[in-house]
Amino acid sequence: MHTFKLGQTGGQESIVKEVDKLMKYLRKQNGNGFNPSTLMQLCVSNIISAFVVGHQFEYDDERHIKMIETMKASLQILSYNTVAMFFPRLSKLPFIGLSTFYDYYDSFRAQLGEEVTRHKLNLDKNNPKDFIDYYLIEMEKSDAEENGFTDVCLDIALTDMFIAGTETSASTICWCMLMLVLHPDIQIKVQQELDTVIPNEQEFVTLNDQNRCVYVQAVIYETLRYSSIGPFTMRAATEDTVFRGYRIPKGTFYLGDIMGTMHSPKLWNKPKEFIPERFLSKGEPATLIKQEFLLPFSTGKPYICKNIARSSFFSVSSACVNGPYA
Repeated sequence: MHTFKLGQTGGQESIVKEVDKLMKYLRKQNGNGFNPSTLMQLCVSNIISAFVVGHQFEYDDERHIKMIETMKASLQILSYNTVAMFFPRLSKLPFIGLSTFYDYYDSFRAQLGEEVTRHKLNLDKNNPKDFIDYYLIEMEKSDAEENGFTDVCLDIALTDMFIAGTETSASTICWCMLMLVLHPDIQIKVQQELDTVIPNEQEFVTLNDQNRCVYVQAVIYETLRYSSIGPFTMRAATEDTVFRGYRIPKGTFYLGDIMGTMHSPKLWNKPKEFIPERFLSKGEPATLIKQEFLLPFSTGKPYICKNIARSSFFSVSSACVNGPYA
C-alpha cells in the first residue's frame, strides 16, 4: 500500500474519466427524476475497480451490474440480521437468512476470484498496473506469508474494498445530494465556490482544485458526520490494557460507537443540525478545520480505500452540483 498509493495523483485520470461518464449519463435523463443509489454505486465501484483490478466497466455491463446487485442483496440481508452476528445461535433460525447472505457473499468473492486468476496469468512483474498486481508480486517474496500476503488475505482485502468501499461511498454521496436539496442556501454557496474555482475551459473540478474548494470540503465533512454511514466499528485490542478500571485482554473484540461520537452534544454544537461552517475557521479567507471527533473511516488502522473514498466524495459530489447542466 505504501508503494501503490491509492487515490492520489496517479489515479486522477481514472476518476476524471468516471466523473465524465457519470455527467454524460445524467444529461441523458433530461431533468427527469430517477433513483441515484444504483448509479452512484456503479460509479464508485468503477473508480475502485480502476485502482484495484486495472479497468472500468460501462454502466450497462452485465458483469458489473451483477456484482452490484449481489453486493446490495448481501448487505440488505446483513443490515436486518446483524444481531445474529453477535448471537450465532440465532443464525440457525430459518427466517434470519444468514445462509442466503453467505451464498451472495461467496458469489461476490467468486467474481473477484476470476479477476485474480486473470491477473496471475498475465502478471508482468516489471510493469504492475493495479493493486492486485502489486499484491501478487509481494506474495512471491520469501517472507510473504509471515507478512500476511496470502491468497486468503487478498480475497478478504478485495471483498472489503469493493463491498465496504462502494456502499459507504455511494451512500455518502447520495446523503450529500440530499442535504444540498434540503438546504438550498448551502447549495448556493457550493455553486458560488465552484464557479469561482473552475476555469471557463474546464467542465468540472479535479483533485488539483480540492485545496481551493474549502467550503465544498466543509460540506463533505459535515455530510460524513451527519450521515454516519458506518454507525459502529469492530476492533480488537492489540495488547492487554485497562480502560476505566476494566481489564481488556489482548485480542478482545470491542465495538466503537462512531455514530454516538459524531452526534454527541458534548462534542458538537447542535449535532442534529447540518452546519458545514463548524469545519471552517472564522474570518476571511476561511480555512478548513479538522475536528478530532470526526471519525468517518472508523478508528484504529486506516481503512484501505480511504484515499479513494475521499477523492470520490469530492470529485463526484462537486460534479453533480456543477456538471450535469454544463
